[in-house]
Amino acid sequence: MRIAPWLVAGLALAMAADAQNVKRRFDYRLDYQEYQRQREFKSRVFARAYELRPKRRDEPMRYINISDNEMREIQLVAAQYMPRALVNVSPVVTGCPCEEGPSCTDEVYVLASASKTTVGLQLVHIKNVWSVGTVQKWWFKHDSLVARRNQMTDEQYDAAEWELVSEFPSCLSQTLATEGKK
Repeated sequence: MRIAPWLVAGLALAMAADAQNVKRRFDYRLDYQEYQRQREFKSRVFARAYELRPKRRDEPMRYINISDNEMREIQLVAAQYMPRALVNVSPVVTGCPCEEGPSCTDEVYVLASASKTTVGLQLVHIKNVWSVGTVQKWWFKHDSLVARRNQMTDEQYDAAEWELVSEFPSCLSQTLATEGKK
């Protein structure tokens, strides 16, 4: 089978144009080393984010699981995100990731269900108050961005994703430890 020279030239031109678009999309203002650094940073942030993705933990359990007053407080917080919902609360576990801050002492995972919708919430106990933690709020923003993905151009999505990456809560001790290894 013989391929027309004009077809080969057209494919080569299209591939070259596509390569330029890819370069513009991912590296339109940066030199290659800076692009690699940003990509590596973004990869580390997402790795940590997926490690901390809100989910049920069953240990280490808190000595006294949960009081009636705490349960009422948890139901009120869940009602802000899912009104008129039935709430299923996991055991309270001690300890929080450092991204939640030094005042965080405990965590609980809540499933709030209303009709056919179920929302999982990671609540943290900071200064004797139950609230949605910073990592959970970051995941709400991430999920919202992913849901809007089809309505955005690649450049808009990349910019929004980079902004989201820069908003991820970080730990000063981890940052210092990483800086010290360099």
